[in-house]
Amino acid sequence: MRDQMEVKRLVGWNELIPLPNLPIHFSMICLIWNCKGACNNVFKRNMSELIFTHNPDVLVLVETKVPLSTLNDFFSKKGFTTNSFSDPVGCSGGVWVLWNPSNVTVSAVEVTNQATDATISRVDYEEWIFTAVYGSSNPSCRDLMWYDLQERANNDSKARLLTGDFNDHAESSKKRSFQRGAHFLNSCNFIDFGV
Repeated sequence: MRDQMEVKRLVGWNELIPLPNLPIHFSMICLIWNCKGACNNVFKRNMSELIFTHNPDVLVLVETKVPLSTLNDFFSKKGFTTNSFSDPVGCSGGVWVLWNPSNVTVSAVEVTNQATDATISRVDYEEWIFTAVYGSSNPSCRDLMWYDLQERANNDSKARLLTGDFNDHAESSKKRSFQRGAHFLNSCNFIDFGV
């Protein structure tokens, strides 16, 4: 009951509005990690442990700094045989979305060097959109990403989860540069969980 109250508070729902009663098999585990480099033994050891412990359906890695081709065999052996990705530019960035096709159906909709949109579906459940982001550290490139994401969000009515590393901050007290990002979140009626 306390968890439900916390979810309602985060989402901004009135305490009297009931949460949907979803079957237990509804849950889907999405593991998102800003790995800050994916091609070393420490990454492989930690990634193996995360997969073993959490058994994710969808795996998102940002700031990989290496092409996915360097680790295709590693992920295939772990059951993540299907993917959509944007390799890094030089040694910066990289957004990988990997999934186990026996658990979930994922279709890449749009892939750029800063964001990957994918529709995610499972039998008997509504399709939704997953957007994985690695925002450029260059403010003008990041502004282009915000405009692009805003256009995508405004042209689709499906539920959407937007996650990743925006290289930006939502609270002006933390950093002065998030004006565009905060405006984007508000104009698209997104909820910032602040996690």
